[in-house]
Amino acid sequence: MLTVDEIEELLRLGHETRPFEVKGPGNLGSKPFCAKVARAAMALGNLTDGGTLVLGVNDQDLPSMAPGLSSDQAEQWSKFDDVADAIARYSDPPVKFGLRIEQLSNGNTICVLDIEEFELSPHICKRDLPGELVAGQLYVRPRGKPRSTNVPDSAEMREVLDLATAKALRRYISTLSDAGLLTSTRPVEVSDESRFDDERDRAWRLGESPLRADGPTTSYFDAAVRPGPYENRRIPPAELMNFMTSHTVRLRGWPVPFIEQATPLRAASCLGQDESTRSESWRLCSSGQFLHRRMFASDMHDVPSLKPRRSQASAVIAVWDVLLYFVELAELGSRFAVATGCSTVDFTVTLRGVDGRELVAGDWRRELVSNPVFHGHEIEARVTAEAPALIASPTQFAIDLTQQVLENFGVSIPESALDDWQAEILRRR
Repeated sequence: MLTVDEIEELLRLGHETRPFEVKGPGNLGSKPFCAKVARAAMALGNLTDGGTLVLGVNDQDLPSMAPGLSSDQAEQWSKFDDVADAIARYSDPPVKFGLRIEQLSNGNTICVLDIEEFELSPHICKRDLPGELVAGQLYVRPRGKPRSTNVPDSAEMREVLDLATAKALRRYISTLSDAGLLTSTRPVEVSDESRFDDERDRAWRLGESPLRADGPTTSYFDAAVRPGPYENRRIPPAELMNFMTSHTVRLRGWPVPFIEQATPLRAASCLGQDESTRSESWRLCSSGQFLHRRMFASDMHDVPSLKPRRSQASAVIAVWDVLLYFVELAELGSRFAVATGCSTVDFTVTLRGVDGRELVAGDWRRELVSNPVFHGHEIEARVTAEAPALIASPTQFAIDLTQQVLENFGVSIPESALDDWQAEILRRR
């Protein structure tokens, strides 16, 4: 779920993105306007991880963040059942979404629909409305100029079909796992580690990430996701950007990684971006190795829940930030596993610049019994997953990584509690 600050950041870009669509103000009782909303909702629902639909901002002048919804319009769009019925008239299966009324920093009111990815089969339009919708059409958000439209070509159709196939594959593998048919009797071995390390070092020499030991940002997550065994041409170099955009994870609304429209940094077998305003950098190598650096949430958001409690603490690490970031990485790794057919996926995440940081829950709904302070420059967490097990249950490996971090603070949170926590937060979208 995008926060209001993140929505405003996207509006200031001046253009929509694939998972972010904007409509001006309109009445729920207007059939043409509701049809536009339904088309956008179906298109976003046919996109991996869904997307965000904002009502109340002129789509020809996004940076103005105006005019906003009238009080009467905000009242109409705040009624979930009425909105769900209006969209369900046109979509089969119905679109799943969350609904909220928010106020922008300029005082204008908007309605935000947090659209979920389709569950089993893509959304198909089931009713005509002349000039807006055609029964039987599949609506998507194509690459290039973002817009909600019927499938324009075979590549876009293939993307939706691939998503449906991947979901079916996951259900099948999950069923095998539940039946105990995927259990492993041997430990997973990490192969070709030195080759991955050499590739990583070359990749980070491409450009100059602001997140580094001698850079402007010295406290951050430093992650490596490695499909094994090592194959230096697992992804053709010419397809790296398409591969990355196709497998980006947006479980919380904001993508991992964030991909700008600017020209990427590129070498013979690697590409990436350094996104300074979000304090994030990423690289993707032709072996399938994904490298990611990202600031801690506590250093990006000035809120009371992310402030130290102890006088000797210099800053904090939030449990929810660690947990959800690892959930996103594990989901990314599982998508890589499906796409590449690799045997294993290795996750290594180092929390750098954490000396003097206090562990906090970061969520007023949950608090820790104690808030210990870590003394040491970095914390490393690592797990290697067999691909079928990762595809069946990526969250399990994210929880494993999280517990390794917590152990460095002397804190133990049961697996079931962490699982409930991440599910609860992600449901809020």
